[in-house]
Amino acid sequence: MLSLLLNKENIGLDKCVIDRVYDKEDAMKKPVMYTYIESKELGKKFYFANKETGQMVELSQEEFTKRFECYQSDLEKQDGIRPWEDKAKQIEEKRLETSSGEIAEEGEER
Repeated sequence: MLSLLLNKENIGLDKCVIDRVYDKEDAMKKPVMYTYIESKELGKKFYFANKETGQMVELSQEEFTKRFECYQSDLEKQDGIRPWEDKAKQIEEKRLETSSGEIAEEGEER
């Protein structure tokens, strides 16, 4: 099922991240694979690999962020921004939605 979700042509995902996090209750901070997707059809979805069952388990964003955290080294690579907190894409989409579609001439203000 997850491979079907990850096929961007089937669903039209806006964003898909597969990476690692750790369980906040795990003192050893062993890596746990997770998948985060965004799409207009599905919204934001979080899945983590359950090692005991061998399944990907879906959690709400609230449950996921309460239970898991990104490694500091991964955060440093992303300027301290978790993939689900990245607003740059949302800001760009907002600009496109509110744009008149007209091109300003050089030196002209919109």
